[in-house]
Amino acid sequence: MTSLTGSFKTTSFSSSEIGKIKTRDDDLTKEAQKILTMINNLSARLDTIEEACHNNFGRISSEISSINASIKSLQNEIYNDSTLCACYYQPVETDS
Repeated sequence: MTSLTGSFKTTSFSSSEIGKIKTRDDDLTKEAQKILTMINNLSARLDTIEEACHNNFGRISSEISSINASIKSLQNEIYNDSTLCACYYQPVETDS
């Protein structure tokens, strides 16, 4: 049932129609809440993964720095040993 009052259109609904609309609204609200809960859960999981990746990157970066320092130390030892060996093992000149 529709009536016109001035420039506004008003609609009257029966009790059963209002009940159906309310039920549909309640169902849509529940679905929206489920979707928001899923989004919040995914966001929390993403934050956890992001933090883990950040922590792993820091740990890996630290390990690479340590390995790099060890390599430089070994290179210096090899250089020093080869210099030392060169001093001890110089070819002996013979009179021919």
